[in-house]
Amino acid sequence: MSLIKEIPEEVIFDIEMESYMRYNSRIANMYDWLGEIYTRKDIKEMEKARKDFEEQCKKDYLKGKRIYSEEDLQKIRESWNIK
Repeated sequence: MSLIKEIPEEVIFDIEMESYMRYNSRIANMYDWLGEIYTRKDIKEMEKARKDFEEQCKKDYLKGKRIYSEEDLQKIRESWNIK
């Protein structure tokens, strides 16, 4: 299901940035220790968790559980140079 068409670009961008901040360092660390502590399966599971997190955030937005005011959207545009 593609939720992206119904969600403003700023919201998608914010969700992706939140996901990146939450998961990227863990995934990078897993790659650093691949074969010693972590396996490719561990990495795939973490990447799936990241994707699931993003999808849940998008669903929450569409259900009104994740709310962005116009001021929030403007701050996102300014912070990340979105036009």
